[in-house]
Amino acid sequence: MQMVCFGVLLMLTATACKKDKQCKEEPIKIWFIIPAGTSTGVWQELREDALYANLTCSCPSAYCASVRLYLENGESSLDMLQDAELSVVADSVAAQLGTAYNVAATNSKTLDFAASTNDPRGYFAKTLLSSKLRYKLRSVPATDTRVRAEISIGFN
Repeated sequence: MQMVCFGVLLMLTATACKKDKQCKEEPIKIWFIIPAGTSTGVWQELREDALYANLTCSCPSAYCASVRLYLENGESSLDMLQDAELSVVADSVAAQLGTAYNVAATNSKTLDFAASTNDPRGYFAKTLLSSKLRYKLRSVPATDTRVRAEISIGFN
């Protein structure tokens, strides 16, 4: 089945360190659609190939402060997800931003990922990126389900 990705809004702007050498967290928002009828128990992948970013900061290091998935419409909760991984890809090299394995069925419309400890600046400094949401379902979605991935990048 052809996986369909929905448009992307990247709310990431170039930033510089404040006088106290701290940069503020910059949110990145990416939307995906999980198609109705997607199979369960096998890894699926949604990819968005048109992320434009230009993150610059003279702070010594950066980190993924938080990675969260939000249900926007479609299914009533994210209970359909069993496992999920969110990555960015630049120059054919992927960097994992966060993971959520063995997700508990809690009838929630949000899912917190374990954020990666890698410094993502090398990827977000590129001008053209792709994002990738890999997931395994525990139940088949009855309708197309729109989700928003939100990543906050923190700086040291």
